[in-house]
Amino acid sequence: MSDERRSLHTENVELQRRLEGLTPLLAEKETKLIKLEQEIEILNNKLKQQIKEIENLKINLEEKLKENLKQKSEGERIEQRFKLNIETLNNELEEREFFEKVFLKIISILKSPELTETKIKSEQREASYRREEHERYQRVIDELNEQLQQTNERFERLERERNELEIKIDELRQKNDILEMELELAHDKMSQQQETSRTLEEKQRELHLQEKEHRSAQVRAQRELEALQSLSQSLANENKGLREERADLEERIGELTEMLNIRENRVKRAAELINEFLERYRLTSGRLKQQIGRQAEDCEEFDRLIQKLRQMPIPKPGLVQNLRICGRPGVPRLEK
Repeated sequence: MSDERRSLHTENVELQRRLEGLTPLLAEKETKLIKLEQEIEILNNKLKQQIKEIENLKINLEEKLKENLKQKSEGERIEQRFKLNIETLNNELEEREFFEKVFLKIISILKSPELTETKIKSEQREASYRREEHERYQRVIDELNEQLQQTNERFERLERERNELEIKIDELRQKNDILEMELELAHDKMSQQQETSRTLEEKQRELHLQEKEHRSAQVRAQRELEALQSLSQSLANENKGLREERADLEERIGELTEMLNIRENRVKRAAELINEFLERYRLTSGRLKQQIGRQAEDCEEFDRLIQKLRQMPIPKPGLVQNLRICGRPGVPRLEK
C-alpha cells in the first residue's frame, strides 16, 4: 500500500513538473502569436496605405494624362490655327507683292513729267502702308510662334511629370509586392505558431486527464486509509476487552492502550494532514512526500504492533512478574 502511494505521489510530482514546464512554453507561444498578429495588422495597414497612395497616384496620373491630352489637343489646334494664319498672311504678302509689282509696272507705263511728283507721293504712301502691314503681320507671327513655344514647353513639362508619376507608381508597386510577400510569410509563421500552440494545448489536456486519474487513485488510497482507521478502532475496542479480562495486567494494558490511543491519534492526525494535503495539493506538493512517508512508517509500526499483540499468548498469573516493556520510545513491545 505504501509503495503504491509513493508511486502515485511520484507520478503526480512528475505530472506537475511537466505541466509547470509546459505552462511557460504555452504562454510564450501565445505571446508570439499576439506579436505576430500585431505585425500582420501593421503590415495590413502599411499595405492599405500603399494601395491608397497608388490609387491617388493613378488618379493624379489620369488627371495629368487628361490635362496632357487636352493641352496637346489645344496645342495642335493652336498650331493648326497658327499655320492657317501664317498661310493666310503669306498669301496676303504674296498678293501684296503681286499688286506692288503691278503698281510698279503701271507707274512705269504711266510715267510722265506731269505725274512724277504725284506718282512719287503715291508710291511713298503705298510703300509706307506695305511696310506697316508687313510689320503688323510679322508681329502677329512672332506672337503666334511665342505661344506655340510656350505650349510646347508646357507639354514637355507635363510629359516629364507623367514619367515621374509612372516611376513612383512602379516603386510603390514594388513596395506593395514586398509587403504582400512579408504578409504571406507572417501568415505562414502564424499558422505554424498556431499549430504548435494546438499541440501544446493537446499535451496539456492529456496531462490534466492523467492528473485527474491520479487524483482518483489518491481518493481510493484515502478510502483504504479510512478502512485502516476503522480497523484501528476495532483493535482499540478489542484491547479494552483484554483489559477487562486481564485484571492483573490492567496497569500495563492501560499504558499500552494509552500508547495505542496516541498512535490512533497520530493516525487520525496523519489522515487530517493527508486531507489537508489533498485540498492544498497544488500549493504544498513538497510537504506531501514527508507526511506520507511519516504516515507510512507509523502504519507499518502500528501493523507490526497489532500483529505482535495478536500473536501474543495469554499470560498466566505466575508469569506476570516476568513481563517487561522494551523497545524504542513511543513504540511499546512485549517480551518474555
